[in-house]
Parts: sequence; C-alpha cells; structure tokens
Amino acid sequence: MIKYLYYKIISILLKKYKKQLAECKILKNACIKHSQLPLPQTSPWILFKYYYTKNMLDLNLGDYIQTIATRKILEKYGIKKFIYCDRENLINCSKKAFVIMQGWFSHSINFIPNKNICPIYIGAHFNYNMQQFLNKNLFLLKNFEIGCRDFYTLNYLQSKNIKSYFSRCLTLTLPKRIKTQQQNKIFLVNLNEEIIKYLPQDIRKNGICVNQKSIQGNYQTFKDNWLQYQKMADDLLDVYCNEAKLVITTALHCASPCVAMGIPVILICEDSDQINRFSALDGILKIYSLQDLYIDGIDFNPKSVDIELLKEYMFENLVLSIEKAQGGVLMKIACYLLEKKLLGLGFKG
Repeated sequence: MIKYLYYKIISILLKKYKKQLAECKILKNACIKHSQLPLPQTSPWILFKYYYTKNMLDLNLGDYIQTIATRKILEKYGIKKFIYCDRENLINCSKKAFVIMQGWFSHSINFIPNKNICPIYIGAHFNYNMQQFLNKNLFLLKNFEIGCRDFYTLNYLQSKNIKSYFSRCLTLTLPKRIKTQQQNKIFLVNLNEEIIKYLPQDIRKNGICVNQKSIQGNYQTFKDNWLQYQKMADDLLDVYCNEAKLVITTALHCASPCVAMGIPVILICEDSDQINRFSALDGILKIYSLQDLYIDGIDFNPKSVDIELLKEYMFENLVLSIEKAQGGVLMKIACYLLEKKLLGLGFKG
C-alpha cells in the first residue's frame, strides 16, 4: 500500500512538472508584439481548421462557419493567400503569417499564436478556463487591442485593464440572400425533444431537424477529414440560404449567419453559459429563454432583421485593424466612433 502511494505521488508530480514545462515553452514562444517587426503585407493569412483535443468526441460545424465567414470578409478586402492551421495548435505553426483571432478560445492553451504570427483579435471569446490561464499571464494580451465577440469577454478584459472593445462576430458579415419561392422550409437546429414538444403543432409537424453542433467523431477523424467538415458547413449554409423561411435554434453560429443572410430566426438559450456568448447578438435579435418557451412567450412569426449598415461598420473595423497590424496608425477618434457603431444601437429585431 505504501509503495502504491509512493508511485502515485511520483506520477502526479511528474504530470505536474511536464505540464509546467509545456506551459513555460508556450509562454517563451508566444507572440507578445514586443519589439516585433511588422510582417510583410504579402505574408499569407491563417484560417482555422479544427482538430480539437484527444478527449473531444464531437465537432461543431459552427466553428467552420466562422472560418468561412472570416475567409469571405478577407477576400472582400482583397486577400487571396491563405493557409490553414489547427486552432488548438497555433503555438507550433511554422509559417510567418497574419491571423484573425475570431472564435471560441479554447480547449488548449496551444491556441496562443507564436512569434511567427501576427494576430488580429476580432470576434474573440475567452472561455472560463482561458480566463483563469490569462489571469496569470495577462502580458500575452497587453500589447494588443482585443475585439470581443460578446460582453462576457469584454467585461473580463476591461476588468483586467486590457485594451478591448465590442467587435461582434464575423459571421454577421455574410452576404444577404435574394428571396425566392423555394425558401419555404422550417429548420429546427439542435433542438432537443424537450424544446420541440413545446413548439406549435404545425412547426413540430413540418420542421426539419438539423444537427449542426454535435457531429460525432474523434481527434483523428477531425484531423483527417477537416476539408470534408468544412464542406459540410458550407453546404449547410447554402441549405439555410436557399431553402429556409424560418430557423429555430439553440446554436449561436446558426443564428448569427442566418440573421446575416436575412432569414427570420428564433434563438433559444438553454443555459447560463450560452447567455454569456449570445450577447454577440445584443441589440440585433431577441434571445428567448426556456421559460419563455414554457409560458408561450415566443413570437413564432419573426421578421428578418436588416443589419446591412452594421456589416459596413464591421468591414470598416476589419480594414482599420489590418492596416494597424501592418504598421499603420489607427486614429483614436476613429476607434471611438467605430466602437459606438459596432454596438449596433438601433438594430433592434
């Protein structure tokens, strides 16, 4: 028994030591923008693919929808040179490149960009675990201006005196669709049976169930088949665009791109973790709770929301942020005015 405990303690200490070594290596190699020369404007741009981590058994197509939206808005700016890197392993990317840090960070601290990379933080969300890591390593962000996807992230960074603003999510910049007669289907995206049973009878009868955020697999399949998953996300966006008259969902990255495309959306929040992230749509879309559903408090005939002006502001923010990262000067007054626009005041659904 004593021998067993001895080996158990040694094992725990070794794991802790290896973790500390890995963390030290990451911090040593991290991009902190201190005395870092700007990358040439001809450098490629990183887009994210998603292998996740060894213990992850499902994939969220919403991640690839963010990649697709990021690529589209960069192409609008005139960028054509892209490479793909795993979001969970930017610290080991060997390419000298720019990257838009749009997304949910993260399952691993390996998401931190290394010294080869020039990160531009637009649409970033730092989850609770990453906030705990950053509490000890705020120097990683102090030389950047962080565009936050939601108020949860914004409030955290501002409480730590990190330069930050509310940028929203780039999936809101997808182009608006052209209306057709074929857009006549109702899609129920990641609604569980408890939610579905409270929907109106005609919606329950005619709604098409879609699984967007829980695609089963493992690290190896996500790694080997990432192009397939990206295509699945692209095809799903086309289905929403060409066939939907209404989307009811619990998924942020179903609601956000559908709003951008001009599709009527009902977004239902299942828990407190979601409400933190759903503030990305604050002032744009009404966010319903489960209680609203139970008391028949949901409008099941919503109108589409016009956010074309907001898209222009978001593109303007992207342009200014890129020019600043490439060595330009971002005027304070421009930042101030743009932040007020990005809040989207007046874009009520």
